[in-house]
Amino acid sequence: MIRELTTSDLCELVSHSNFCDSIIANTDYWELLVNHPASKAWSYWVNDKLMAAGGAVSVCPGNGEVWLAVTDTLMKKPKRLLVEVRKMIEHLKTCGLYHRLQMVIAPTDKLKSWAEHLGFSSEGLMKKYSPDQQDMIRYGLVWD
Repeated sequence: MIRELTTSDLCELVSHSNFCDSIIANTDYWELLVNHPASKAWSYWVNDKLMAAGGAVSVCPGNGEVWLAVTDTLMKKPKRLLVEVRKMIEHLKTCGLYHRLQMVIAPTDKLKSWAEHLGFSSEGLMKKYSPDQQDMIRYGLVWD
């Protein structure tokens, strides 16, 4: 089941954050992702358990930075996760806030192929982009 995300749901997911090395467990940051007027966020539940959260936050008018937090359990079911993320992307494309979505992925990350399956295109390497100064690849998705 997909529903709107609350800050308490996201904080709960982040508190079990052995699923992603780059997650920042900062409640102010998560509050911004969930409650900023120019952001859209969703949660994915299975049997009353929060399995994933994601969305986009506006980095400038019409341009949304996509984010995703996923439990280890759901990562073991990549086809199911891909279906749900596709639904999220379609919702973001039709919500009226964005004409472009973008994301950054580490060059060694397995998610690069996911980005391409979702329709994103590589836009180049950004040197020392992450807070820990890792290089990242920018991916973008635009539509009419």
